[in-house]
Amino acid sequence: MYLRAPDGADDLADRDAPAEPGPAELGSRGLDGVRDRIGLWRSLLDRPLTSYYLVFGIAILLLGLGLVMVQSTASVADLSYGLSPYSDFKKQLLGAAVGLPLMWVAARSSPRLFRAFAYPLLAVAIVGLGLTLIHGVGVSQNGATRWITIGGQQIQPSEIAKLALVVWGADLLARKDRLGQLADWRHMLVPLMPGTAVLCLLVMTGDDLGTTFILLVIFLALLWVIGTPGRVFGGMLILMALAMLLMIVSAKYRLGRLVGFLDQQSSATGANWQGTQGKYAATGITAWIVVEAVVNIGAVIGVLPITGVPLPLVSAGLSSLLSTLVALGMLMSFARLEPGAQEALAARGPGWPLRVLSWLGLAKRRR
Repeated sequence: MYLRAPDGADDLADRDAPAEPGPAELGSRGLDGVRDRIGLWRSLLDRPLTSYYLVFGIAILLLGLGLVMVQSTASVADLSYGLSPYSDFKKQLLGAAVGLPLMWVAARSSPRLFRAFAYPLLAVAIVGLGLTLIHGVGVSQNGATRWITIGGQQIQPSEIAKLALVVWGADLLARKDRLGQLADWRHMLVPLMPGTAVLCLLVMTGDDLGTTFILLVIFLALLWVIGTPGRVFGGMLILMALAMLLMIVSAKYRLGRLVGFLDQQSSATGANWQGTQGKYAATGITAWIVVEAVVNIGAVIGVLPITGVPLPLVSAGLSSLLSTLVALGMLMSFARLEPGAQEALAARGPGWPLRVLSWLGLAKRRR
């Protein structure tokens, strides 16, 4: 038994009840929610210290990942050579212990200090690369002479050359820009192009095509950021492509890598072993690190030919680790000079953890 509502009550209830949203309204609400989330993330990324914390956070994460990967992959190789399974890990940990303070110092330094080191750093790189060519001083591995030994520790001068080219090239172009000389394309290329050529020739003499490619990328990034005319930039691209092609075909093993890349199943235990089994001014630094990572990852997954280019902060190697950490410290220094960054850093607070949380909008500053 049930009670029936009075006549007209159902109609009244239907009129008073809120109408259910239709598909169009639901879609509009969902779109508004997406827009709100995008707006929130944009507001976070638009803060003065975003670049600073992104560079620092990513560097720490990759450094930690690199230490884990070095221990995981190098321990078996160390044992096969009769060494401690922690041998390479200790070297990488030492590099991190030295490199992190260097990154911190670089992050708190001014561009004026970097420019003061431009020519000394270039001189150190040239001298170091020259030493690798001296018999008995340079250390050869797998037919390539890329290292020198100082105090019982191997150093790869070509890693210093990357940092030197970035700092020297940026300082050179900044001086020319201040004098109004960059309107002439000849001033854009001289002496930047001859200096780059000297470094590339010294690196290639040690049979290091991968690092030569990275140096050329840094050179092109510097030209790009100063607004080099399209015809000049295109001419440099063609010239460098021809030079790289000549260097590839001039060595049988490099040509074999390229041919093997084009037909990867033909040499699964030869040139394609790794790929088959594994399946800049700031612009210059960014191009160096990003392209280096792309080349390394591309080689491992089989979309680029195998090279000796390291994965920044992940691959084993003290010289690469230290140079990359200093370069990232320079990027953090530039990020500190962004509009509003100095004011944000100068703000007083109870400590850096709460500052980070406040920057993320997860905590309020105490007044």
